[in-house]
Amino acid sequence: MDYQTEDFTELVHDVDLVVNLTGAQTLAASYQVVKRGGRLVSVNGVPDKKQAAALGITAVYALGDLSEDARKAILDLYQQGQLTVTVSKAYPFTLAAVKQAHLDFEQGGNQGKRVIVFDQETTNV
Repeated sequence: MDYQTEDFTELVHDVDLVVNLTGAQTLAASYQVVKRGGRLVSVNGVPDKKQAAALGITAVYALGDLSEDARKAILDLYQQGQLTVTVSKAYPFTLAAVKQAHLDFEQGGNQGKRVIVFDQETTNV
């Protein structure tokens, strides 16, 4: 299934588990395909617990936790130029910009990371 060209809500129903890795729009649509008693796990958006409870499903936000060794290995790869991070947009650390960053993220379609920059007044990548 290609989530970019196909509507998964038309292809699957009554599944035991959905793991959302793609964004806010997928998270919002995922509730309707999980069967009662099933689970919805999201790594990039916090599920609506009230909506999940009303549907009889368990919804959780899973935040990964890496060991110190794993973090060091990732940092080594980055420092060697073997790992890159795509930044789609950077925002200055102002109330208005942080609000805009959240609004942009909620729109979905994110291709890269959105970054809050703490030491520059304005920036845009």
